[in-house]
Amino acid sequence: MSIITIIIGLVVWLVVPILTNDMVKKKSYKKAIAMLCRIIGIAIIVVCILNYLTSLFQ
Repeated sequence: MSIITIIIGLVVWLVVPILTNDMVKKKSYKKAIAMLCRIIGIAIIVVCILNYLTSLFQ
């Protein structure tokens, strides 16, 4: 289950900004969407790793 969550985090981090790049016209909005996707993707991965580590130590 944690591998799937990491894959989802990577998709949000790397693929979603590429897919939404054509829909947004302004360059500043493109940068903002890319930064938001990066933050959300990294947050998903970090939460998944922390969840995995806490399950190991219980």
